[in-house]
Amino acid sequence: MTRLSNAIAASLALLLVSPGCASSSDTPEDHASPRPQQEEDSAARVHQRLSQAEEAWTHRLDTNQLFTAIEAWEEASTLAQTSESLSPEERSDIALRLARAYDFAADATQRGLSERETDAASLARLGAARAQVALSLTPNSPHARFWLMQNLRRAAHAEGVAASLEAAPQIHELLDELIANPPRDLEAQVKLARAWRACGADFGRDLASCETSLDQAATQAPDLLDVALAHALLLDVARNDRAAFEARLNAIANTPTDALSPEATLRVREARELVQKSDRLFGPS
Repeated sequence: MTRLSNAIAASLALLLVSPGCASSSDTPEDHASPRPQQEEDSAARVHQRLSQAEEAWTHRLDTNQLFTAIEAWEEASTLAQTSESLSPEERSDIALRLARAYDFAADATQRGLSERETDAASLARLGAARAQVALSLTPNSPHARFWLMQNLRRAAHAEGVAASLEAAPQIHELLDELIANPPRDLEAQVKLARAWRACGADFGRDLASCETSLDQAATQAPDLLDVALAHALLLDVARNDRAAFEARLNAIANTPTDALSPEATLRVREARELVQKSDRLFGPS
């Protein structure tokens, strides 16, 4: 019998007690089920873990803090499964925070910032699984679709060509849905994903469409370093314009990181790495 069934049974038992069978000193509290207090305690533990996670997340460039946040969100997610006071939307929100956190952890691992032994692909797969949970709880959520797509793309990229080909149909389907209904706060990132797809072999390396999507993303989020980085990797490389490539990357690489978000800081580190790989992309100068 479930906890809810136990609570219902207890309530029925109280209703069936004959007034003559109860002591005159009995009060409603004497017969009250402890379930409301248990539920309140469970909800309080969930919110405590969520607060711990959010505090650690602000310091996510520190690997220990990043995984402290992930562990706290995982504990909150487990507790939330048995807490009837939390709505599907609230449980979905916890799953989305985990999906975003695993994506960041995979990104940091690819940049060589993580001190953990877990590889980027495994972290991204965990992120995709959490995004799938969010999507099952809130089927119409564009955020769940975005973080599922993002983690699938990162896992496939980390695992190689075969994995990318296998994941492509699902990723394309998710992106099509996001293009039709993008999350308002992630609209620039959706256009960025559209640019990456347009420049891919599957879509004929449509540089004009790619450039249009990049320009739209830059208009919506002019400070998003991902856009400049994608412009260098997608268009400058395709046009064999080494000078533009290096100028764009050097501009990113020399950006002071003091006021940047952790995500933008990873892009600065990536740009610095790519500058060192110019010969590999263009041949010796």
